[in-house]
Amino acid sequence: MSELRSSKVPDFKPTIPADLIPDLANKDKFLFERIDVITQSLNWQNEKIFNLQHTVDDYANDIEDLKKFKSVIEQSSSLDKAVSTVKKETKNKFKKLALPAVGIFLGILYPVYLEGFRELGSETIIKNLLGIFK
Repeated sequence: MSELRSSKVPDFKPTIPADLIPDLANKDKFLFERIDVITQSLNWQNEKIFNLQHTVDDYANDIEDLKKFKSVIEQSSSLDKAVSTVKKETKNKFKKLALPAVGIFLGILYPVYLEGFRELGSETIIKNLLGIFK
């Protein structure tokens, strides 16, 4: 960004060398000096307008960058919403499957395990488990 500049209008003075207009009447000298002051003023105004246009262009570029950033954020937000929806659906499916799995384990597998533990004995089961890790 450009820094803030003073917009105070300077006091323009005639800069025509006196030896260029020595034999002119006072009226003509005054007119030439006024034309010189007006020319300086117009040059100053043109420079200010150029600087203003440059600043406006910078702001327009910044606005375009912000619009792009906004669209990226909106896309990210919609992706977050989609991920959240998928997580909720997955969680609901997990809940639906977890209850029957716990029921099968407690109703069928655990009693079978306990019966096997009673028949084989704890010593045999521990030896078999330790044999797996060798």
